[in-house]
Amino acid sequence: MNTSAFSRFDKAKRWLTAFSLAALAIFPLSPLGAQTPGSFDTTFGATNGYISALAIGTNDNDQANAIALQPDGKIILAGTCARNLGETFCMARLMPDGSLDTSFIGPNTTPGNGKFLMTVAGAIAADAVAVAVQPDGKILVAGTCIQKFCIARLNENGTFDASFIGPLGGAAGHFSFSISAAESDTLNGLALQPDGKIVLVGVCDNDNSNNRTLFCAARLNTDGSFDTSFDGPVAASPGNGKFRLARIKTDSEVSESARAVLIRPNGRILLAGICGQFVCLAQLNASGTFDTTFDGSSSGNGRFVVPIFNANPPNAVKFAVLQPDGNAVLAGTCFVQTLCAIRITPTGALDPSFGDATSPYSPGAVVLGSSLNFYGFAIQPDGKLLVGYDDKLLRTYADSGSPDLSFDGPTPSNGNGTVTFDFAADFTGIARAIAIQPDGKIVLAGFCDSVAGSGTSYKFCVARLNGGPFAARNCSPDIDGDGRMTATVDALINTRVMLGLTGSAVTGGITFPANATRNSWSEIRTYLVSQCGMMLAL
Repeated sequence: MNTSAFSRFDKAKRWLTAFSLAALAIFPLSPLGAQTPGSFDTTFGATNGYISALAIGTNDNDQANAIALQPDGKIILAGTCARNLGETFCMARLMPDGSLDTSFIGPNTTPGNGKFLMTVAGAIAADAVAVAVQPDGKILVAGTCIQKFCIARLNENGTFDASFIGPLGGAAGHFSFSISAAESDTLNGLALQPDGKIVLVGVCDNDNSNNRTLFCAARLNTDGSFDTSFDGPVAASPGNGKFRLARIKTDSEVSESARAVLIRPNGRILLAGICGQFVCLAQLNASGTFDTTFDGSSSGNGRFVVPIFNANPPNAVKFAVLQPDGNAVLAGTCFVQTLCAIRITPTGALDPSFGDATSPYSPGAVVLGSSLNFYGFAIQPDGKLLVGYDDKLLRTYADSGSPDLSFDGPTPSNGNGTVTFDFAADFTGIARAIAIQPDGKIVLAGFCDSVAGSGTSYKFCVARLNGGPFAARNCSPDIDGDGRMTATVDALINTRVMLGLTGSAVTGGITFPANATRNSWSEIRTYLVSQCGMMLAL
């Protein structure tokens, strides 16, 4: 078999595996319609849907910052915990019913039995902010260690992966590195490419005396070494795997900070963040150069400030989510104490159809609530937005930002589309991360005040909520949606997609039944991405 033929065969095999796993997912395809959206899932945890005080260490400050879901239904939590000297990465893994997974022993000589503290790169001050699960089951957790980017990769049982050696060949399984010469860098986001490479983004010192920061990024190979093909935007000064971006808001010397990163199916990398008081974006080609097709401000240089508001408010993007149609939804705080979201098209334009036309922030913005404390954001397969702020979780309609009143929460119901992340008088909670299971159930994680009213004694807390009848993925081999699975339509489309075809090459020559609900590439692609979890190019 020649190399190209083997490549196509291997790609087809991987797509078949992904499609089969999605179609035969461990989770049910449809949630029970009788469950009130927003109510606690009483099958989770020992206390009817939640875990109110999970102590990881022996001190009083354990905060969960990130969630990752494994294909087998297990839930990984990553965060920051206090210890006798400083702070450190800490992790826990829960079984689908919320009990601790005792096979998750961690890297220490004393098995963690489902939860543990973890020293990364020898740092006495470390903050874990991101976690991801690789297709092979290994776990990435990343954050900041004494003003450096740092990352660890764990085997499935939580031990350090000795094959992850890092760019300097340091301690196997974990390491830190600087991008700026001043070694004053903060990691804010992690994304995993389909080829296994790892993209890390954040904010870095610009090595001069004016204390203005810049977007910065690094890309690692699967063994943790720097990907030297990731050179950055300036050809004369190749980054060799890590670099600071050129200034985005070119007319001033404001501080700039990348807060979130997305990997598009075509390999381009979208960075979102703030430039002084403004939302700003940059999109990179696979080599790290600016993508000049990303032209939202008609500048043609792949980076720009987003013109959302008429005034000059402080804006802070914190979250970015990629939709199946290629649009990116960005969310954060804006204009005094307002939570908001915007949608950006693949070319960088602000989408004017997103938002309420009567809003003073439109076109292109959705107002989500009033607060400065924006902790979590997610989009359901049905397009509704989940917004975590203060001690609440709000579900809204994407087109207007108005609350979804069917999202009624635990008893007593409030009828306003919000759920309060307070489990009892002694457990006032802050939800720092949101994840949506394939069955539509919503997992929240953060920290709770475990001593009533103290505001100083925190433990991990986790809850799982019912998402409602339209929140789940519903993947089926019936790709065209006509109620039947046929060789001449569904199997043919599936084969073409597995071979890497897109667009009209997928649907060309196919005669769709009259009752097919999906008969164009756009509709089929949206279905396969949103319902079957595939990553497909436009």
